Amino acid sequence: MSFLKFLFILFALFITLTSCAASYKSISPEQIRYTHSPQDEGISFTYQADVLGASGNKKLAKKEDKFDIRVVAIKITNNTGRDLNFTDDLDLLVGLNTVEPLHPREITSKIKQSTASYLLYLLLTPLKLYAQNQNGEVSTYDIGYGLGPGLTAINMGVSANANSSFQDELNEYDLYNKTIPNGETVFGLIGLPNYNFSAITLRVKN
Repeated sequence: MSFLKFLFILFALFITLTSCAASYKSISPEQIRYTHSPQDEGISFTYQADVLGASGNKKLAKKEDKFDIRVVAIKITNNTGRDLNFTDDLDLLVGLNTVEPLHPREITSKIKQSTASYLLYLLLTPLKLYAQNQNGEVSTYDIGYGLGPGLTAINMGVSANANSSFQDELNEYDLYNKTIPNGETVFGLIGLPNYNFSAITLRVKN
């Protein structure tokens, strides 16, 4: 085996081991340990910002940094004496500024695994393995025909399923126009653009 072919095989193995698609790990906002938040105007509100990274979704967490979008888990308890609509009755503030959370589709249009990028595994299709026996005879094995298309199909399937699971969880915990009954607690996942880790607060609209 030539040195260049040896390097190519090492490179192929390196790409295989380091660039695989990752399955999605649920954030599960109900299971997050939130810090205590005092009640204001009958609203108890607390949040956790680094939920993608904390839940083990490192690929998606890197996309947060790249596109300056942060997925935040929130917990709201309504003790105002009346039902509240998250969109109509409440203001979400980052620092001193009122913000509108991104729609789940806006979040996943940026924060997702690039399924098409795994087509690059097809470049491994020409890969051959050469083996020499004790008599000096060299046998050639076309391992790329299984390796390239196989890795492509597996990784595209895993990434597409992960993106779909992420979208489903964002939709499940989307608070847009959601009613929060008096005396009950709801959990949500929101996306904030240009979030600089300033304090997030929630207040009842005047």
